[in-house]
Amino acid sequence: MKARHRSQYLVNEAPIPLYPSLALALKGADPALILQQLNYWLTRSENYRDGRYWVYNTYADWQEQFPWISVSTVRRVLVALEEQGLVVTGNYNKQKTDRTKWYTIDDAAIGALLASVNLNIPTAQNEQWPVQSEQIDHANLDRSVPETTPETTQTGQLHSIDRLQRAVGKRGLGR
Repeated sequence: MKARHRSQYLVNEAPIPLYPSLALALKGADPALILQQLNYWLTRSENYRDGRYWVYNTYADWQEQFPWISVSTVRRVLVALEEQGLVVTGNYNKQKTDRTKWYTIDDAAIGALLASVNLNIPTAQNEQWPVQSEQIDHANLDRSVPETTPETTQTGQLHSIDRLQRAVGKRGLGR
């Protein structure tokens, strides 16, 4: 059996997950990626203040994690997420002249956002996608899985995206 092709140039670094439902709710991939990256760092933070975990970064520091996004776009996205109430900022710096922002996520606001557009994304408590809500047909569990080809993959992706877009509707949510 021949070994499958695996590029030596792809996926040699830590990925940032992008959930299509979150990107649709936030009206863009950049806000979804930045919010997801903030969540990643919060899970590793030891900075606990006022009942929440916090991370701190300058806009330039955030931009280093997203080299394809400009510093001004990172700033605009973080400000928009803050204005939407999804991200909360604070200043816990030791020196009052240090203007480095501290960031945390308002989980209730994110839950309300996703509920308002009838979407849900996998979480530690809920590992199922909303499109998986059909009943399991136990009689057909032993059937083989059809081969995945570029054509079937693209059709499946388009079908999932179409369902997500219908769930969001034409109104979407602005920043």
